[in-house]
Amino acid sequence: MAKRQPRQRTDTRRKGQSQKSAGQTVLIVCEGTKTELNYFKELRREYKLQAVHAVEVTAGSSGRNAKNILHDAKKRYKVSKEKGDAFDRVYCVFDQDDEMGANTGFRDVIAEIDKMTDFYAAYSVPSFEFWLLLHFPPYSRPSCLTPKQVFDHLQKVYPQYDKKRVGIFLELHDKLDQALGHADRCNKEAEECGEDNPSTQIHNLVRFLQELRDVR
Repeated sequence: MAKRQPRQRTDTRRKGQSQKSAGQTVLIVCEGTKTELNYFKELRREYKLQAVHAVEVTAGSSGRNAKNILHDAKKRYKVSKEKGDAFDRVYCVFDQDDEMGANTGFRDVIAEIDKMTDFYAAYSVPSFEFWLLLHFPPYSRPSCLTPKQVFDHLQKVYPQYDKKRVGIFLELHDKLDQALGHADRCNKEAEECGEDNPSTQIHNLVRFLQELRDVR
């Protein structure tokens, strides 16, 4: 999913646009209103991304499925463009979720975003909790997990976890490099076997934000 490397916004990047930020402007629209939203807000605060880069983290207001998250992200992007300061990147954070994997338009939305400029899909199969589970050893990629199975596995290694918990990013931060490596390995195995359950693309967004942190 890593389409491009982060670039510095310059005064001549978009003629006629306001120059609110010397760095990138990034919109992250989350399907979840608690876990994912809190995670990325904490990451933004810890990495001090607002100091140079304007990273906005919000919950989608149009409803909780992939199609509505993209719809909401498009509306927010359009507004930013009309104000003369369009977001450099827009990330849609959603997951396959529910026991039947029936998040409305999940696959279609991923395919649509892949064709769009400046939009990225940061999705997880079956749920965002799989990204959190990858922070813990030993790494072993099971086949076809339900959201409840991921949740149960996560609570065995991270008993404090619940969906409303605040502070998850900081609590798991010392395991982040391990999670990034596990996600790479997991996605490679998913590609080889042609089954993306379980897998996640959250690590690509985290790596991008780490790159922004390092660009001062």
